[in-house]
Amino acid sequence: MEAQQEGLLVTQMRDLCDSDVAVLETLVTEREQHPEEMAQGTKYGISTTYRALDRLDGLIRNENAAVTFATKKNEQEIAAIVEKTEHRIENAAGRVASLLGMEARQTSSSAWQQWCNKYAAKVSRDDESGELTLRIDTMLSRLKSTSCPRLDDVLHEAIKAWRKVGRDPLELRDARLEWRASDGSWDSGMIGASVD
Repeated sequence: MEAQQEGLLVTQMRDLCDSDVAVLETLVTEREQHPEEMAQGTKYGISTTYRALDRLDGLIRNENAAVTFATKKNEQEIAAIVEKTEHRIENAAGRVASLLGMEARQTSSSAWQQWCNKYAAKVSRDDESGELTLRIDTMLSRLKSTSCPRLDDVLHEAIKAWRKVGRDPLELRDARLEWRASDGSWDSGMIGASVD
C-alpha cells in the first residue's frame, strides 16, 4: 500500500502544472481549506482550482468542500518537498521573471526553461521599445535533410512551452528571432513569419 502511495506521489509530482503547485503549496500551509478560499489564496480562478483538484485526486481529497491531503504520508512528503525546494525555485524563477516581467509563479513551471536549456536559448526585452527577442545559440536548419534541428520544429516547440507556462503565444509569435544557421553564421527574422 505504501509503495503504491509513493508511486502515485512520484507520478503526480512529475506532471504538475502551476495551478497544481499553487494548490499544494496553500494546502501545506493551511492543511484544510474550502475550494473558494484556496482559489483566492492561489490567485487562480475557481474553475482552474477545481481542475487542479481533479488532477491531484489521490494526493488530496475534496470531501464536503473541505480540501485536505489524502493521507498523512502525502502531507509529510509534499510539505518536505515544498520546504526544501521553495526557496531555490523562487530564486531561479525570480531571475527569469525579472527578465521577462512575469510573475514568479508562472516561471516556476519548467516547460519554458527546459526548452531554453535544450536549445541554448534566451529571451530578452528591449528597454525602450519593449520588443521581445528570442536568441537560439543551437545551429538550426530550414531544411529537413540536415542533421541540425529544423527551425520550424524548434519554434513550434517554443510556442508550446511558452503556452505551458501561461504566456500568450501571440506575444512570442511577434518576437524578433536570432538563430545560428547550419553553416555557423547568424540569421534573423520574426518568429511569426517562420512558423506560419
